[in-house]
Amino acid sequence: MKRIHLGWKGHHPNVATFVALNNEGQGKVYQLMTLRLAATALMFLFAVGVTSAQVNYDEATDGDLGDPATPTALGVLGLGSNSVTGTLDNPNGMDPDAFSFSVMAGQQLTGLYFSSMTGINRFFAFSDGPVSTTDPEENLVSTLISSTDVMTNILDGTLNNRFGSGVSGPLDAGSYHVWFQETDGTSVDYSITLQTAAVPEPGTLALLMLAGVSVALLRRK
Repeated sequence: MKRIHLGWKGHHPNVATFVALNNEGQGKVYQLMTLRLAATALMFLFAVGVTSAQVNYDEATDGDLGDPATPTALGVLGLGSNSVTGTLDNPNGMDPDAFSFSVMAGQQLTGLYFSSMTGINRFFAFSDGPVSTTDPEENLVSTLISSTDVMTNILDGTLNNRFGSGVSGPLDAGSYHVWFQETDGTSVDYSITLQTAAVPEPGTLALLMLAGVSVALLRRK
């Protein structure tokens, strides 16, 4: 009869190491992932999806947006689609709308586009800090935008960014500012979509890889 000895090896709280000794006294080590390690991996996966509530700001119900000097703070964007809906309408002059928002750690800003807008040649600026009203090149985007640009993702670099320093591709976690303004005093109705997506952190990916390798070894044994 084979003599089987089961015992702990090492002190890692998540991995149980079992030593099996056969009749010839040879030892074979099996490292099996415990339920605790599997549960931890699932917790990390869940954590990636943890987010604040989606932001859906509407000037009609939430109040007039601020100006570049005092932008309305929308807070942290939720995972997925967020929106800002408003109207530029000031018969006595220009009516700027400006707001700021944050993208939380573990997520990226993947989409920034007008889902609806009326008129042509409206000024639009986007920055990874307070927007500059004196030097457009300090902003990532500073350009004129029209209804023909609706549904164009401003982050993919295809928009005619006339004066900004440039942007291409998703943006990492951080704080961002938007400034939108009509150029001829006419009324402009618009809706802006801000899209975010989860980005697993290196530690999470390493944990999931460890879980996968452990399960594969268990199946082979």
